[in-house]
Amino acid sequence: MDSSEEASGEEDDGDEYVPADKETVESEFEEADDAESDIDEEEPADDSEASEEEMPTKKGKAQGTSTAEGGKKKKMSYTCIPKPCGIKIETRPEDQPGGLPPVSNLAFIFDDIISRVLPSVVKLMGHNKHRKLRVATMCSGTESPLLALGMFSKAIKERGMGHLEIEHVFSCEIEPYKQAYIERNFKPPILFRDIKELGNDFA
Repeated sequence: MDSSEEASGEEDDGDEYVPADKETVESEFEEADDAESDIDEEEPADDSEASEEEMPTKKGKAQGTSTAEGGKKKKMSYTCIPKPCGIKIETRPEDQPGGLPPVSNLAFIFDDIISRVLPSVVKLMGHNKHRKLRVATMCSGTESPLLALGMFSKAIKERGMGHLEIEHVFSCEIEPYKQAYIERNFKPPILFRDIKELGNDFA
């Protein structure tokens, strides 16, 4: 208990946070950002009896601890659990040491992507071999999501796997020259001017 806690008259719960060993944290969180260096862990009574809930928890500088009035540190504890997407990417016989030659043909690139996730594409298209996706973009720019989805749709159709229909619901772009590009090339039903106005009754 530090002097600030004695002045406030509040009792600590007895748990202390001490900096964790860097190598231990990196082994537990392989995808963690190395730039974030402040890492706290709750020290268990016995290392051999530590449970998964008591494993080191990574905290950023702004989120690890916060100082309340009087200088007392408020402890924060959380754990990030990654959620797998469930898509299995099949390896190819050509994926050998040394890599593959560069590819510049967009149609070939998107067909190659489809070829590596065929089970997921079949599941997406369903037994009717038809799927409709409604797409809206904000900060639309050059509408790259729509361009990519169009290439995916073409690759799926050429493989005889069905028709992926893309319905463009609306775009939102503040730059006038980008608005003109979107209107000429995509003709969305609605082209909003400012993303900050979308929550209003009238945008």
